[in-house]
Amino acid sequence: MIDTFWSPTPIIGIRHWPMAVDGVLSGFHGPWQPGWNEATHFGPGPFVILDDSGNSGPSFSHPVDLSLPPGFSQRDLSSPPHPVPGVTCECGLYAMKPGREGLASGDPFAMGLASLIGPVGGVVELAGRVIEHAHGYRAERARILHLLAFRDLVRLHGAAIAALYQVPVDVFAPWGNRWSQLRRLAARYQRRTV
Repeated sequence: MIDTFWSPTPIIGIRHWPMAVDGVLSGFHGPWQPGWNEATHFGPGPFVILDDSGNSGPSFSHPVDLSLPPGFSQRDLSSPPHPVPGVTCECGLYAMKPGREGLASGDPFAMGLASLIGPVGGVVELAGRVIEHAHGYRAERARILHLLAFRDLVRLHGAAIAALYQVPVDVFAPWGNRWSQLRRLAARYQRRTV
């Protein structure tokens, strides 16, 4: 079940980020900025190869520059411009619901979680148009509230990350589950029961 709603009060979520060499946190479609981040629709795609009968073949994230045999064509399956996040699209800024980190392997929300694995985890505030999934959210706007990272990363880059994002950066405890640590941290910021 997918619920779409406008959130007048920011919603708290948790997530992980890969980190670039310069300390910038990367999302699925680009770097996270300090302050509020605005989601955008990805643009064109996916593209699929179709035969004359309408049977689909391989799909690609961008137009394929190749000669297709007679009877085959390429079609852009992207959704038209729409409010972000879109119900029929994967666009939006992703975050997990605290306490809902364990995913069933077939959960469609898991597709967007590829960007949620990395050496830095944190608590985010979501606002604007929000789509609620069983395990998390996709939002129009999000900002980082607090970060946790591995000890060596904090030692080497913690001050720079904290200065860039203007948020506290603490060390993941060397024991236990990182998601549990993020869940406990999120509870300190919780404004809405999820």
